[in-house]
Amino acid sequence: MGYSQANMIAAVLLLSALLMDCSTASTANGKGLSTSVTVTNAPGYLNASSHHEPGFENPARDLSVDDVVDYLNRFHSDLQATDRYTTDNVCVFTVAKIGNPPQSVLLVSLDVNGRMFCRETDAISRNGRELRLAYVRTSEEDTTAGLVRVPEGASRPYLFVSSDISPYEGASGCVASVPRIYDLKDGRLVEVSQHFPVFYRKQIEAETSRVSLKDKGFDICREMATDKMKRIARIDDRAGFQTALLWMHADDTSTREKAVSVFGDIRDAPALEALKKMTKDQDRLVAEEATMQIKNIESRDPSVDQPGFVDSIRDKP
Repeated sequence: MGYSQANMIAAVLLLSALLMDCSTASTANGKGLSTSVTVTNAPGYLNASSHHEPGFENPARDLSVDDVVDYLNRFHSDLQATDRYTTDNVCVFTVAKIGNPPQSVLLVSLDVNGRMFCRETDAISRNGRELRLAYVRTSEEDTTAGLVRVPEGASRPYLFVSSDISPYEGASGCVASVPRIYDLKDGRLVEVSQHFPVFYRKQIEAETSRVSLKDKGFDICREMATDKMKRIARIDDRAGFQTALLWMHADDTSTREKAVSVFGDIRDAPALEALKKMTKDQDRLVAEEATMQIKNIESRDPSVDQPGFVDSIRDKP
């Protein structure tokens, strides 16, 4: 098992602190617009205190974890019986409203590989007789089903999830992650992070004001996350480039891997040139990752790191 209970609790607290200015949800009677984390316990997982949201399609009843599994399997009817979703795959879930106009959406955090890493958030919405499922990859340590809130300068709610921007390094290492903001359009999740610079400026200020950790590795992850948020907010499109030039010559493999990630995200000509040099790295995995980043840049594949979508399914007549 990849995480101790203490690690998972710390992960929840970290995400809550990162988005600490969320407003309080109206949850006394299960009605109202959810604007903070709401989770429902599922077997085998450590979750925060929970309450039931109204049923996704039938507000007269509560939505159970078995209902959630049924929704998921309706989208994956081609799976073998042994590969179909069970309650053990569901980490947490909530019903919230996002989109324009806001509509009820079932948000589910999933462990898709049985390793107790809740690495995917699914959004199931209804359009008439059609159900639509969109999904996005989330942080290794994100044990929520996403945060729904109204960001600064906006008039309606959006979905916030935590996203890794550096490779997983095991329990002793650090992973840089940042919050990303998504909207729901025609049943698809669309990233709109760049439209909310005020939010990211506040996150950057919070990160830079924290007392530096003693562990240099964790300082690197914090710096990497801060630079990424500067790029998202268009404060500096090349934030982190000069630092990555130093990291690419570091003695330890994990720091060089982070350099590859930074160059791959910046994607300009100097970053591409740096990646070409890193294809000759002494570590095979670093060299392969650099090669993959080059292919992504040169192909300009718009699907890279974009949310996924499963074909709609229709109710039976």
